[in-house]
Amino acid sequence: MKAPKLALAITIVGTVITALLSLVLLAIDGLALFSNIAALYENGAAQSMRYLSRCLCMLLLLAHPVLAIIAIKKGGALVTTSMLLGFGCAIISVLTFVFYEWFIAVGLVMGNLLLLLPQVIALTKKRVVVANPKD
Repeated sequence: MKAPKLALAITIVGTVITALLSLVLLAIDGLALFSNIAALYENGAAQSMRYLSRCLCMLLLLAHPVLAIIAIKKGGALVTTSMLLGFGCAIISVLTFVFYEWFIAVGLVMGNLLLLLPQVIALTKKRVVVANPKD
């Protein structure tokens, strides 16, 4: 089954936005994690865990565009899996308002919503059961 061109274009735009912002934030938090900046805080272990959890969230945000592109190309059950991952990434991107500047968080939210849009449309299409005309 061939993916619609508009859905593929929206997915690519969302992928570019989300992947670039996630890579930048992963580099920033990864640098802070591996350079041991957390030792400057009162509780270094807790701060290290915060940096690690943010790095893992950014890795999850990087995995979502890859799975979204595969889901658009292949279809089927991957669309549902990618959409569930997308909802989790949307929650993570909303939580980035707490950790980062608001314009970075808005970029992540918009990128994830663009990635979710074709998948939600694909799941809602053709769900109506049509009776057989020969009945």
